[in-house]
Amino acid sequence: MIIPDGDRRYAKREKISLREAYNKSVVVVRNLVKWLLVKHNIYEFTFFGLSHANVIKRSESDLGVIMEVETQALKNFASYPLFHDNRIKVRVYGETYLLPTEFQEAILNVQHATEDYKKHVFNILISYSGALDLSNAMNKLMKSGDSVNFHNLRKYCMINTPIDLVIRSANEKRVSDGPLLSVQYAEFHYLKEYFPEITEKVIDKAIKEYHNRIRSFGV
Repeated sequence: MIIPDGDRRYAKREKISLREAYNKSVVVVRNLVKWLLVKHNIYEFTFFGLSHANVIKRSESDLGVIMEVETQALKNFASYPLFHDNRIKVRVYGETYLLPTEFQEAILNVQHATEDYKKHVFNILISYSGALDLSNAMNKLMKSGDSVNFHNLRKYCMINTPIDLVIRSANEKRVSDGPLLSVQYAEFHYLKEYFPEITEKVIDKAIKEYHNRIRSFGV
């Protein structure tokens, strides 16, 4: 999973608009799909696109730019050859009913356009909260009649596959309400670069370091 950070600081440092910074980030996201899923042949990649807290707390002026850029990005992803040539399924998770209608339609469209693909999975978290996901999963589990245990609880979470590696940019060191159960035994890698600055070399180094780690899984 990648948690992006630093767009606003990057825009301020480079003396460019937030829209320009976010547009650069969209290019990075597209490249990350290519580098991680295609080049490194990783099956599933999760990207934290927009948190639930961002949606309900950020200023309208700031949030409006993010939503416009992400809406357009999803529209482009629906027809972008990278996803179709490499059979990449795109799935979006979060409280998407809080988003503008055009944003919701873009989500449905890209999911429909890639729904039959099974070679790779690209998860995008939009208006997502790990705490809310966990709370909703517990409510579903209690209503289901299934035994209350870790396995069944995770089954009802939106993101329910284990995450092996969490990469966060801009020297920030927190999960920021990401998928809580899935990062149980995840390794963490922190980048000094702001998100729009991430390059293939930076990602290759992170993947190499991850493979050199000895994972004990609590043993």
